[in-house]
Amino acid sequence: MGKEKLLERKNYNLSKHKNSYAYSVVRDSAIRLLEEISPYLVIHKKRERAEHILKEYKAVTMRNGKYNEEQLEAKLQFYMDFMAL
Repeated sequence: MGKEKLLERKNYNLSKHKNSYAYSVVRDSAIRLLEEISPYLVIHKKRERAEHILKEYKAVTMRNGKYNEEQLEAKLQFYMDFMAL
């Protein structure tokens, strides 16, 4: 299982607004969700970015968040390639 969460948002004005919720997914759960929805993405830029994440993200992202110089360079290159799409 992943780290999925259903969060209830604070409603500051009950007379005007209904309660709202947010669904949060991280790391492997987010990647699995992206794998499931990517075939249905209509906007080409979004589809290309999703494919880029699915191919490269896990290879350049360390679980503990600590990077040596080589790993950090690969992570930054991933980000630059992502933004260039």
